Amino acid sequence: MTDQRAIIEQLTAYRGLFEALLKRREADCEAYANATPYEQNLWSSKRAQLERLADIDHAQRKINLFDAAMERVVVGQYGSCTCCGVSIDETRLTADPAEPNCTSCARSVALSPRTKQIDAGIACEAMVIRLDDNIAILALPSGEHGSLSLGEIADQPLGQLNEYLRVGDVVRVKSLGNDGSGRARLTMKMSRQVAA
Repeated sequence: MTDQRAIIEQLTAYRGLFEALLKRREADCEAYANATPYEQNLWSSKRAQLERLADIDHAQRKINLFDAAMERVVVGQYGSCTCCGVSIDETRLTADPAEPNCTSCARSVALSPRTKQIDAGIACEAMVIRLDDNIAILALPSGEHGSLSLGEIADQPLGQLNEYLRVGDVVRVKSLGNDGSGRARLTMKMSRQVAA
């Protein structure tokens, strides 16, 4: 029982570090979004803003991994691979206490081809990286790209896309699923319901 308590304390401490990172990066992004365009140019490069968005995504993923690891501790499965059940090497757990897989399974997961699917209904901040006619291409925190059409910015859009957005803008968007070309189809209409 003492071992279990020590493991949970260690996982909680590491989780706290990622929570602090998440809060700092979210505050940075909010400050950037609320700044004037002149202040945004002085305050940060577009690349730094994308890095902050990626940090938010990474921190949230790590928090989820630590939560899952704490659940495994409680049910007595901590230290066992979630794929094959083999014991995870102690040095691997020392390097990352939330590690869910043994070396062999982690290698298999890393090498397996993945199609990038963006879950419908997920909301996040994204940066405009390109404007094409009536489609904006945005970089999502996960590293994937999404497309945002003029019709998904306002209920009755008037004019051209570049009247609403410019390259480098950070906007809050919601995924409507994949657009068929490997990109997420995005909307700025947060109240829009995602088709089932």
